Amino acid sequence: MIVDGVNKVVPCKVSTGGGAGGMYTAYKIGKKEILVEESTMCKNGEATCDTTMGTNPDKLMPAQNYYRAYKTKKVINKPKEKDWYCTRQIKGKLDACVIY
Repeated sequence: MIVDGVNKVVPCKVSTGGGAGGMYTAYKIGKKEILVEESTMCKNGEATCDTTMGTNPDKLMPAQNYYRAYKTKKVINKPKEKDWYCTRQIKGKLDACVIY
């Protein structure tokens, strides 16, 4: 789902991978690709690690993860099994969600 004020659901191809210290998820939506990188090396016992997001691997911006309800697509704090898992740039415009 692309969140741009209309919460448009579109099919996408999801690729994932990882290596030393991090993992990535790439969403291919039509001709557009969105890359999300997440560190697995959290600082001082933090619950969440650094997340970045962008369309160019060399220009990723800080991002945060959150959830949306499956039917209403409203932002929620306590997800259920089939709710949307989302990532959005903190200061940018990218915001995308997926159901695995």
